[in-house]
Amino acid sequence: MLTPDILDKEMSFAPYRHDNLLKAVFPLNGRGIKYVTLSTESDWLLVQLNHSFKLEEVSIGYALVKRNDKQPIVSKRDNQLVKFKPVPDVNLLHDDINDTTDFPLEIWALCK
Repeated sequence: MLTPDILDKEMSFAPYRHDNLLKAVFPLNGRGIKYVTLSTESDWLLVQLNHSFKLEEVSIGYALVKRNDKQPIVSKRDNQLVKFKPVPDVNLLHDDINDTTDFPLEIWALCK
């Protein structure tokens, strides 16, 4: 379910578990840019991060996020469990369907 009201809103991300691969870079803040389709799922939110971070020598300035329970992300609601996919190159995203294998890393995060 797409919710345009989350676009251009600030949101923050925190690690979900202590063993999270990206726990050292959290918390992260950013804003929703647009919705994109990965494989058959059309409700991934592209988030532009306020500050980029390094992941395997690649600067990450964007992420794709989606709630685990298939509900829309709601602005300023704590503890929304999301799938968080770092985007190594925003130019890999197309206006039509994108291949999920271009964004292989997926971790759990809490969104607010």
